[in-house]
Amino acid sequence: MFNIDVDNTTTSNEYTWTNDTSKEYTWKNYTSKLMTAQEEFWQYNVLQMSSGIHDIGDLNWRLALCLFGAWLLICVCLSKGVKSVGKVVYVTATLPYILLTIVLVKGLTLDGAIDGVIVYLKPDFSKLLKLQVWMEASIQVFYSLGATWGPLFTMASFNKFKNNCLRDSIILSFIGEGTSVYAGLIIFTVLGFMSARFSLPLDKIVKSGPGLGFIIYPEALGQLPGQNIWSALFFVMLLIVGLDSQFGYVEVVIVACTDNFHWLRSRRVKFVIVVCFANFLCGVIMTTEGGIYIFQVIDWYIAAFCPAVFGIIECIVFGWIYGLDRFSRDAKLMLGRGIPVFFRICICFITPSILLAVLVYSITAYQPPTYGSYKYPDAAVGFGIFVSVFPLIPIIVCAFIVVHNMPGETYKQKITTAFRPSSKWKPAIKGIQSDYYENRT
Repeated sequence: MFNIDVDNTTTSNEYTWTNDTSKEYTWKNYTSKLMTAQEEFWQYNVLQMSSGIHDIGDLNWRLALCLFGAWLLICVCLSKGVKSVGKVVYVTATLPYILLTIVLVKGLTLDGAIDGVIVYLKPDFSKLLKLQVWMEASIQVFYSLGATWGPLFTMASFNKFKNNCLRDSIILSFIGEGTSVYAGLIIFTVLGFMSARFSLPLDKIVKSGPGLGFIIYPEALGQLPGQNIWSALFFVMLLIVGLDSQFGYVEVVIVACTDNFHWLRSRRVKFVIVVCFANFLCGVIMTTEGGIYIFQVIDWYIAAFCPAVFGIIECIVFGWIYGLDRFSRDAKLMLGRGIPVFFRICICFITPSILLAVLVYSITAYQPPTYGSYKYPDAAVGFGIFVSVFPLIPIIVCAFIVVHNMPGETYKQKITTAFRPSSKWKPAIKGIQSDYYENRT
């Protein structure tokens, strides 16, 4: 593998011309769009992009094979349950930090890297007066932590009853956001190097979208001695991080189904194979020549609004419907202490208010999806909006079914009954159930 020449930077020009006539670069009276060799390789060799979402094109068998390989790895790791995942995560959760540190140390030796770090770390306090900055920061923290997503709940359900989940939550917050800051530092060393190399402002170097890691980093790594080794390390890290993230989301589906249909537990391996293969089939369309356009739409909309709605619903349920006093007693039974006053205030007031502000901001600041200069047709935008609200449909349907099946002559009585904790709600450990009933009101 290391004998393969990955230096796709040795073209006749560091930038190539596309057949576009966008006014991004003007030299004498000639107007065209600049594209690096890496970007050209990514779009036309790796993705084999078509002209738009209307042109799905042929299947890119290399991408399809990579997709199948990724799902095969996930299937193997999840087949034996959370214990096998835990062993794999020991590697997948720690190795990226080692690789990131290696890349950072090497990146700091590059020309212009320190300038990139200075731009990254130098504070601009005037930005604190802008509401948009706070909203963007809230969205970033909210989504990077995955606070209302299933993986955290699913993995936490495997903890021991007395596990200090409050401590774990605080540690997770610091590690998660610390990792984001650390990764940003590495990115800006590379951007600073590229800014110095091409004599361009830093904001002209930054690119967004799914191709960021396949364009910016290969360009920088291609300039290093032993570029094959650095490129291999970087893409191994990308693979590990992607697999590590995917484990939790797939496990959500598996655990939800096996908890509701117990007969699946004895057939877990077969069920995992079915789930992974079904996900592979769903992703095949994104390995076509027009697949990147479909991917961009789904990525643009899938987490646009629903996570904030989920968070608001959860705060209302735990803080007001189930009741914070009851919730605090449950926490005391597990942790030996109730929920601190600060967290009570956050659950009932601060968090739902911030999430509501994030939701309103997301709606008012909505922009239709784009991919570079490509603008999506109305049909694609409509599909994206459907994708954004689709996760809410099961909640609404299940809530209606539960309320409908509740005892009561009127729907008001049914709703009141549905808002009360079920008599079956209790700790699974029989030795703790007596303590639970003593404190229950």
